Amino acid sequence: MSLKQKAIQGVKWTTVSTVITILLQLLQLVVLGRLLDSSAFGLMGMVLVIVGFADLFMDMGISNAIIQRQDISKKELSSLYWLNVISGAFIAVLIWCFSPVIADLFKEPKMSDLVKWIAVIYLITPLGQQYRALLQKELRFNLIAKAEVLSAVLGVGLSIVAAYYGQGVMSLIWGQLVIALVKTVIFIGSGMKYHKPGLHFRFSETKRFLSFGIYQMGESVLNYFNSKVDSVIIGRTLGSVALGYYTMPFNIIIMPSTKINPILTRVLFPLFSKMQDNQERLKQNFFKLLTLVSLVNFPIFFGLFVTAPLFIPVIFGDKWMNSIHLLQLLCGVGLLRSVGNPIGSLLMATGQVNISFRFNAFKMFTQIPGIIIGAYAGGLTGVAVAYLILQVFYTVLSYRYMIYRAVGPSLFAYIQSFIPGTVASTIMGIVVWLIGRVLTPLSDVYQLAVEIIVGIVTYIVMMMFSRNEVAVELKQMVGKKMGFAKSIKMSKAN
Repeated sequence: MSLKQKAIQGVKWTTVSTVITILLQLLQLVVLGRLLDSSAFGLMGMVLVIVGFADLFMDMGISNAIIQRQDISKKELSSLYWLNVISGAFIAVLIWCFSPVIADLFKEPKMSDLVKWIAVIYLITPLGQQYRALLQKELRFNLIAKAEVLSAVLGVGLSIVAAYYGQGVMSLIWGQLVIALVKTVIFIGSGMKYHKPGLHFRFSETKRFLSFGIYQMGESVLNYFNSKVDSVIIGRTLGSVALGYYTMPFNIIIMPSTKINPILTRVLFPLFSKMQDNQERLKQNFFKLLTLVSLVNFPIFFGLFVTAPLFIPVIFGDKWMNSIHLLQLLCGVGLLRSVGNPIGSLLMATGQVNISFRFNAFKMFTQIPGIIIGAYAGGLTGVAVAYLILQVFYTVLSYRYMIYRAVGPSLFAYIQSFIPGTVASTIMGIVVWLIGRVLTPLSDVYQLAVEIIVGIVTYIVMMMFSRNEVAVELKQMVGKKMGFAKSIKMSKAN
C-alpha cells in the first residue's frame, strides 16, 4: 500500500473513531447534564486541568519525537519506554502527595480525594504510551481507532450508570480510569509486534529525543496552560458553580479542535515529517489542510452561535440557561482555535517546536492578566469576552511569527484558505436565523430540529456549487464512495 493510500485509510479510521467518540461524549454530556448539578461539572473541570497538565510531563514530548525521527534503534526504544514508565510513576506519587495543595489552590476541599483517585491513571497510561506512538508512526490508525472507540464506550457507559445511581462527580472519575485502562491494554496487545522493550535503560540513549521532546513538551505545557488558565481563574475567583456554567459550553466548543482536527493532524504529522525537506510541497499541503479544517469547523461554530438559545435548553435543560450567551461568545474562540490547531503539526514536522514554545510563552504572559481583568470586570461574561479578544490578536500574530517562518511569505494563500468555509458558513447562518424567525410558533424541540436540518442542507448545497480545489476533491471522494456503494448493491441484487 502506498503512502497516500495509507494516509487515506488513516483519515477514514480516525474519522470513524472520532465521530463515534464525539457522539458518546455528547451523550455523556447530555445525560450527566441532567443527572448532575453544575458544581459537579465544575469540580470535574478543575480535576481535568490537573490531569491534562500532568499528561504533558508524563510523555515529555517523547511520543512525537519517536514519530518525527526516522532512525531509531531497539535499545533506544527500550530506554524511552522505561523513561515513560518511571516519569509516570513519579507524577502519580507527586499528585498524590500534593493533593491537599491542589485543593487549596482551587479553594475546593473536595478536590483532594478526587485528585488522589485520578493519580492512578499515571501508573496505567505510560505502559501503552510508546506503542500508541509506534502505531501512529506506522500509520496503523485502524488499531488506534478500535482502542479509542472501545474505551469510550466502556468509560462513558460506566459514568452514566454510576451517575444514575447517585455517585456524583466520582462517576466521571471512574469513567476516566476505565478509558485509560482499556486503551493501554489494547495498545500493548497491538504494538508488541513492532517492539518488545527489554530490561535495558540508558539515559544517554534518550538525550537526542529529549532535545526535541523537551521543547515540544514545553510548548505543549504552555499551550495547555493557556487553554486552561480561564478555568483556573474562574474556579479560584468565582467558585465551582460558576465554573460549571462555563465548563459546559467550553466543553462543546473545544470538541472540534480536540476531536475533529486530530482526524487530520494525527495522520498528517507523520506525513509532513516525511516531506520536511521540500518546503514548497509542504506549504501547498499545509494550506490545503487549513482549507479543509475551515470547511469542517466553521459551519459547526456558525450553527452553534445561531441556535444557542434553543440548543442549550433543549439538549441540557433549563437549568443551563445562564450558559447560552457564554456559548455564543466562546464560538468565536473555538473557531479561531480550530484554525490555529494545525500549525503545531507543521512546526513539529519541520523540527521548529522552539518557535511554538516562544509563541506560547508570550501568550501566557499576556493571557493571564487579560483573563483576570475580564473576571473581575464582568464575571463569566467578562472572561469569555477577554478570551475572544485575545484569541483574535493571537490568530493575527501566529501567521507572522510561526507560519511565515515555517513555509515563507504566504499571507494571500493563508487568508484565501479560509474564504470558502467563511462564505458558505455565513450564508448558512443567515438562512438558519431567518428560518428561526418564521418557526417561532413551533415548540423548541421541533424548531431546533428544523433549524439543524435546514443548516445542514444549506451548507451541502453551498459545497456542491463550490469551485474550491479542496471542496472539489471532497465531492469527488464522496461521489466515488457513493458509486462504489451503488455498484455493491447492484451486484448483490444480481
